[in-house]
Amino acid sequence: MTLGSIQLSVMAKEVTKIVEFTVVDHPAIYNVIMGTPWLNTMQAVPSTYHLGNKFPTPNGVAAIWGCQKQSRLCFPAEHKLRLMTTSATANRKRTKIDKSSTNNVSRKDDFTSPANADASGVETQHEAEADSIGDGKTTYVWSQNWIMEDVPRRPINKQQDIAVNLKVSALMDGDGHWDRNILSHLFPENEMQSILKMQLMSAYLRMMSSDSIPERQRRSIPWILWAIWKNRNLILYADTQESLIFHIQQAFEETRLWNDVNLRQEPVDNLGLNGEKKRWEAPFFGVVKCNLHSNWRNDKLHCGVAYIIRNHQGNVLHHARDAITSSPNRLTPELRCLIWTLRSMKDLGYTEIMIGSDFKDVGEAVKRPNDWPLFGIFLREIQELCLMFQSVVFETKSILSNQIAREIARSVLCDSRFNSYLALGGPVWLHQRILREASSNCS
Repeated sequence: MTLGSIQLSVMAKEVTKIVEFTVVDHPAIYNVIMGTPWLNTMQAVPSTYHLGNKFPTPNGVAAIWGCQKQSRLCFPAEHKLRLMTTSATANRKRTKIDKSSTNNVSRKDDFTSPANADASGVETQHEAEADSIGDGKTTYVWSQNWIMEDVPRRPINKQQDIAVNLKVSALMDGDGHWDRNILSHLFPENEMQSILKMQLMSAYLRMMSSDSIPERQRRSIPWILWAIWKNRNLILYADTQESLIFHIQQAFEETRLWNDVNLRQEPVDNLGLNGEKKRWEAPFFGVVKCNLHSNWRNDKLHCGVAYIIRNHQGNVLHHARDAITSSPNRLTPELRCLIWTLRSMKDLGYTEIMIGSDFKDVGEAVKRPNDWPLFGIFLREIQELCLMFQSVVFETKSILSNQIAREIARSVLCDSRFNSYLALGGPVWLHQRILREASSNCS
């Protein structure tokens, strides 16, 4: 049942650790199970009674809390899954007993006769996997919602008599592709076309060796497939579905973190507590990184906001600063600064961007807007602006790695310099510091 192991980066709040997971071929209601090795490396204190974990971070003690509602849903979902698994096991045993009597049945009868459905579902086993149905061996054609459209649904049948235990794996040929003859026999033409549009996992994996796709996108394919699987579990077991933008952004970010840890040798003197990066890091080729900051002091004074955009070589492309009216809390000006920055970057023609902020609540709010209802107006506008880019990745940076943006934002309020501007390159008075950051990143 164990397929092997894989090392993945796990980000909890602002702490990222590389964790080794064992991969099993078995249906489960959990995406992953975090064990004691991860708890030990995080120095975490778990509480099953309170459904939470507390652990140290560079900015103090952080906590991750579970959801009482989803926790209550776990038991009936697990019970339902066990019943399905037990039923499938019993069907396989009956199939072995009746195998001799089903050998002479035609292939067409296998797909239309309920009596022979188990044999067709078991005998047709393929290696390729579909993007929303795994390998199809545990997904029933007629009783499960595996057609992934705006709302997951069951397929429409063409024949009056159907094999209730028919598995999706029986719809594929020996090479892991959809079998058109079987599909045309079982489904109407429009339904057949919908199924054919569902790419198989083997096709996605072949894309990883295609030179026509940028390297950054190729590297993200495994994480995108993993995001699809997690979203499928949310739909099946929690009746919820997260936005596509969130999953794509998270896939790109997890890919970057994994590559940074596994492909780059990080000097020890560039690391702080818990592996925190002490210096600015360049983005991948073809992507620009924008560091931003809002200099909020209290709820009565104006705020200075600024951003600085750099490429993969550390060269400054643009920087800007502005002053905004007073805000009641620290997060509001940061979100207003983010909206201003995204609008500017869209007007400047950037398509693939990374946003870096040293205020961790910004990334949390953008990724989980439903948890921050007080800032709903800002977060909805941010989501709409993100749709205008090919890719947007949000990073939580350390204060040290975000110093240039902080200095520019702080300069807005010096001597009441409320005039805004947008300029090519970086500010002259920070030129040497920018050069040092660029050179240290390339060394």
